[in-house]
Amino acid sequence: MAVVLAVTWLPLQAGLLPFDGAGRIPFLMMTMGVLLVLPSCWRLFFKGPSLVYFLLAVYMFINAMAKGCVAEMGGTVFAVVSGVFGSLLFMWLLMYLYRCNVNNTLDVLQLAFLLYCLLCLFTNGLSGDRFGTLVNANTIALNAVFSVFVSCFSYLRKHITSTRLACYVVLPLFMIMRSGSRTAFLVFAVTMFYLLILSSRRHGKSRNSILKYAFAVIAAAALFVVTVKFSMVGERVMTTTTQVEGSVSETGTILDIFGDRGLQYYLSWSYFMDNMLTGIGLRKWLTVGITGLVFHSEYLVQYCENGLVGFTLYMTFIVSLFVHMHRSRKAARDSGSSDMAYLSFVTLSLVMIVIINFFYWTYDQYYVFVSYAIATCCGLDAKAHK
Repeated sequence: MAVVLAVTWLPLQAGLLPFDGAGRIPFLMMTMGVLLVLPSCWRLFFKGPSLVYFLLAVYMFINAMAKGCVAEMGGTVFAVVSGVFGSLLFMWLLMYLYRCNVNNTLDVLQLAFLLYCLLCLFTNGLSGDRFGTLVNANTIALNAVFSVFVSCFSYLRKHITSTRLACYVVLPLFMIMRSGSRTAFLVFAVTMFYLLILSSRRHGKSRNSILKYAFAVIAAAALFVVTVKFSMVGERVMTTTTQVEGSVSETGTILDIFGDRGLQYYLSWSYFMDNMLTGIGLRKWLTVGITGLVFHSEYLVQYCENGLVGFTLYMTFIVSLFVHMHRSRKAARDSGSSDMAYLSFVTLSLVMIVIINFFYWTYDQYYVFVSYAIATCCGLDAKAHK
């Protein structure tokens, strides 16, 4: 229940429940859940990448309080606590559930993300031609992407059929298209292409398999072309650089290929140089930057707002996740396990997060912590069975 509420609370509160905008209910439920299982799971939580992220969260909180970031984080100390530690609690709960029953955990996550999409569809409304009145359009799209990831995880674990997979993907794809998110669409396209490769390997080279996947490739290519040519997502992809030409976002550098994000990369460097060790503090870019927006990149958040200390801890966390996945894939290969495709897809989800981080902040976005939790558990399981 706590996991489902954590994922769906933003559209649920924005559209249907006009109270607790700070998210106290899901945060307190996750806190209670972690406290209940902590006596039996503390070794799981304080080990490997999970331990590194715990240290990062503690540092971010102390640094934010020391830098006076309460106003920018929501105006209360609770807002700072939930903004920094909510994702950690979410990851810990998922790690516990994953260890108890993998397939049940994936089912819970699938329910949560599909419910999130439905809530956004019926309560969020339209902002021009894009979803985004009550919940940020990019947030909607990236949650939809991770709904697809969870479906693919279940499919590659042979927990659901290809028919159910196709049904589960329809709504998230619609949400991605209507959100107009370039990042989410490109991640979705890469994800589907890689899934086709893994599926074709798993089902061999029989005539039926070849025909089936040839049709899937043609259909996917046609969908991609139609999307780029005729949808708002395609229009935004094709006009990324022209959107900043002649505007205040133009830097005159190669960073303009990142659109309006390029200006944040361009301006943030001087602030980093002036506050190299501990940064300017979480969300301080809202008040010191000229754009009036939060950083739209996790890397900018870490190196500019949290300084070298935060950036080093964060990159250590990311690298340790890839090390864990390498360990788990090696163990599966050596044992001849059928989990190779699943583990490869989990690794792909981490690669996609690395890319997403260039265009969006993720430290308080629960969806990325799904992959973090699964990768951590996979690595610890491989190490335990050595």
